Amino acid sequence: MNHDKIFKTLGKTIAVLLLPIVLTASISISTDRHTATKGDIVALTIKATGSDIKLPDIKSILSSPVVGTSSSISTTISNGSMATTKSKIYQFVANQSGDIGPYDLQINGKTEQTDSVRLKVGKPKASTIDDDLFVTITASQTDLYVGEEMVVDIVFRYKEYLNIRQIQIDELTKKEFAIKRLKSAKPTKANGYITYKDSYKISPMSAGEFEIPPHKVSIGTDSMQTDFFGIPLLKWHKIYSNALAIKVSALPQDVTVIGEFEISATVDKTQTKPNQPINMLINIAGRGNIEDIDPFKLEIDNVSVFSEAPSVRRDKNGAVWTQKLSVVSDDNFQIPAIELRFFHKPTKKIKTIKTKSFDISVAGKTEAKPKIYEKAKKPKKAKKKQKRSISSGTDRYIYGAGGLLLGGLLVLLYFRLKNKKTPANDTDIDKAIKKSKTDKELYTVLSRLENAKAISDIIDKLEQNIYKDTKHSIDKNDITERLKKKHDEYLYS
Repeated sequence: MNHDKIFKTLGKTIAVLLLPIVLTASISISTDRHTATKGDIVALTIKATGSDIKLPDIKSILSSPVVGTSSSISTTISNGSMATTKSKIYQFVANQSGDIGPYDLQINGKTEQTDSVRLKVGKPKASTIDDDLFVTITASQTDLYVGEEMVVDIVFRYKEYLNIRQIQIDELTKKEFAIKRLKSAKPTKANGYITYKDSYKISPMSAGEFEIPPHKVSIGTDSMQTDFFGIPLLKWHKIYSNALAIKVSALPQDVTVIGEFEISATVDKTQTKPNQPINMLINIAGRGNIEDIDPFKLEIDNVSVFSEAPSVRRDKNGAVWTQKLSVVSDDNFQIPAIELRFFHKPTKKIKTIKTKSFDISVAGKTEAKPKIYEKAKKPKKAKKKQKRSISSGTDRYIYGAGGLLLGGLLVLLYFRLKNKKTPANDTDIDKAIKKSKTDKELYTVLSRLENAKAISDIIDKLEQNIYKDTKHSIDKNDITERLKKKHDEYLYS
């Protein structure tokens, strides 16, 4: 036998078996459906077979951003031929109909192009009251003004015999509206149906004509497939509600509040003492966009006004808007009437409502304001006439020794006194600070200081303790120490 011939034949056979033969390049593009409902998630798949494959990086499809991607790769050998297949799935929200593609990609070192696919997107078909699964959306009104409130209800019901495992009712969103979700009611059973209800309070922020689109509810039921433990996997169904058309009109110029309101104001007293506060309460009750009412500002000459942020309390009968103020003065003054302007929808006119004014009488005289920390004047030293005398040499030695001894004693006494702490003398303001028993008394003392910048933070804390019910801790020793450093910069006016 010719061994050379045998080895030659065997080598060719092995070469044929080991030589990778790449299949002809192939490209495909497809979607998981040809028609979709607006808002559905659609999956686009691009697949390529060959070598050195680079699939496209797609950011948006039919003007909708890609919300998710996934990739896979596989290699096959058939009849001595090897091929690589890469695929990529792009997920996007269907918003409009159109052609998807073509897209460029790299395969076998060349630029190739996919075909295009057509996607048809239609409006959701609203469920009907006769369906086993039904959802509807209603509003308390559909013709309103900017800032006016309405309540939107989303009601979903299904027949009791249906084996529903999971329900997902989408949140209501609309960028042109301020939306607040209300407390959901518990599901109810009646006439063979189970009913869910979600409610929202909505207020439009601009004028125009708007549409609240059909609302989607996703329902999970048992499918024919099971998981590892034999539990049926969920099969999802989607149903849609009707749409709502909303017309929003602009409010008249210079008015931001709409509704029906009543206003009142009260004070805790009309007679007080100098620098003692009058506490005032403003209440506005009614229905409308009460949260949009701005806090009131009192501007009264020679009167200090402290105010808190307004609060709103709502109940089934409407809402109450409340603001607290404190007014302080050492002379008689008047609190003027508080005025609220709002748009009254039934009459389509601007209404103005007012509180009554209050005349405040301040009885008693303001205490004298003594100066504090005034630098003591140094007494003038009397000039002593020095007598000049001539002493003997012995006297000079005696006087010299005595002077040295006295000087040493004085130095020793100086250092002892220097290390010994002597209590500072209390001034009038020191005594007043220590004597004050309450924050109001201390505030009255400190508020009469001129240019007391070093204790302005303490005065602020006292005001908050008095008028805002805070609990700041006040260190009286810290106050006196700060004042002592500045002396007559902090005099009573």
